[in-house]
Amino acid sequence: MRRALSVMSLMSAIIVLTVAPAAVAQTDKAPSLTSTSRSVEFGDQIAIRGEGWSPNSIINISVCGNDARNGTSDCDIVNGRVVGVSNRGTFGVSVVVGQPPAPCPCVVRAESQTSSELVTFNIDITGAPELSPDQQFQVPVPDRQLAISNARIAGSGPWYSYLGGPANREVVFTVDNIGEVTVKNAAISLSMGKGPNPKGFVKAPDLGELKPGESRTYSVPIKLPVLALGTYGVQGEIPGFADPVRFRAETSQIPWALVALPLLVLLQVMLIASRNRLRREIEHQSAPIPSPRPIVATPLALPASTVVGRNSEAHDDIVELHPPPEAEPVPVTTTAESAEQPSDPAELAGVDTLSDEIAAEVKRALGATSLRSGDSSPNSRILQRIARDVAHTAATRIGIRHSFDHHQVDDLEADIRRSLVKTIGAAGRAQHVKS
Repeated sequence: MRRALSVMSLMSAIIVLTVAPAAVAQTDKAPSLTSTSRSVEFGDQIAIRGEGWSPNSIINISVCGNDARNGTSDCDIVNGRVVGVSNRGTFGVSVVVGQPPAPCPCVVRAESQTSSELVTFNIDITGAPELSPDQQFQVPVPDRQLAISNARIAGSGPWYSYLGGPANREVVFTVDNIGEVTVKNAAISLSMGKGPNPKGFVKAPDLGELKPGESRTYSVPIKLPVLALGTYGVQGEIPGFADPVRFRAETSQIPWALVALPLLVLLQVMLIASRNRLRREIEHQSAPIPSPRPIVATPLALPASTVVGRNSEAHDDIVELHPPPEAEPVPVTTTAESAEQPSDPAELAGVDTLSDEIAAEVKRALGATSLRSGDSSPNSRILQRIARDVAHTAATRIGIRHSFDHHQVDDLEADIRRSLVKTIGAAGRAQHVKS
C-alpha cells in the first residue's frame, strides 16, 4: 500500500513539473499575429494565425488604412472576420483583402471583443492609394455611427421546456443609423450563455444597408440548452466604429415541472399518511359493541361460622349471619336492562366466574366489618352502611381486576348492595327469632 502511494505521489509530482511551466509560459506570452504574406493585391486571401491570446475569447480581424489610427473607422468591415480563440490561446483564419475606407499605409488589425488585447501588423497592398506621413493625420474621417436600441429576449415554451427540455427564445433588437453616411453590410457578432461574458455561438443576421436616419428591427431565434436553469444573457457587438456599438439582453428559465414534482410526491405521501390515520380512527370508533349479558349474582352462601366483625372470637354483641335456607339464585342486572348497555361486566369476566368472585369479595369485606346486636334490624342505619361499604369494597376490587370503567363498577356495586341487603336482612331476622 505504501509503495503504491509513493508511486502515485511521484507521478503527480512529474505531471505538475511538466505541465505547470507550459501553462505559465502560455499565460505570460503576449498575443501575436503571423501571416503567410505581407505583400498582397486587392482580392487576395491571406492566412493569419494568432498565438498567446486569451483562451475562448472572440477576435475581430480586418484590413485597415491610415495605420488604423482612427480605430475600426479606418478598416474594411465588409471583408472582416470574427474568429474564436481555442483553449490554448490560438486561432487561424483567412481574410480577403479589400479596399479600406482610408488610404494606406495599411495594416491587419486584430482586436478582442472580451478584453483589451489589440495587435496589428503592416502589409503592402499593390494599387492602393497611399498618403505621405504629413497627410496621414489630415485624413477626414466620415461620420459613420450606428446605435442599438430596444434589445430584449422574447418568447417562452414549448411545454416540454418546463420538464427540462430545450427552450425557444428570440433576440429582438433595433439598429439605428445615427451617422451622416450610409452603412452597408456592417458585421455583428452574437454570443449566448451565463455570466458577463457568454461564449455560446449565435448565428448573426445580415444587417444589410442602412441609410442615414434609418432604423431596422431584427429578430434572431435562439435555443436554451437542456435542463437550463437560471439567467441567460445574449451579448452583441457591431465592430468598425469609433464608439463601441454593443448591447446585452437577458432571460430566465426554470423547469417548474421538475421543481414541483418532488413537492407533489411529498404532498401525496403526507395525504396518504393522514388518510390512513383517519381511517384507523374511524374504524376504531365504529367497531361493533358486543351485546350486554346480564350479571347473575348467586346468594351469598356464607359459611355458618362467618361472623360480621374484625375479631373472630365470640362476643355477646356480635351477630352471626346465616343465609336463609330457602334462598334461591337471584338474577341481578346492570342499572339499565336494555340491550344497548355497552361493555357489561358479565360479558368481560363471565357470569359464573363473576358470581364466585362476588361471593369471595363479600366474604372478605364482611370479615372486616362490625355489626352490633343492637343495630341488627334490617331497616336500621347500620345495616345500610355495612351493605354499602361491603358492596363498594367488593365491586372496586373486581373492577380493578377486570379493568371495568367507573360506570360498570357503579352498576356492580349497586347489584351487590341490593343482594347483600336481602341476605343480611334475612340473617338478622333469623337471629332475632332465635334470640
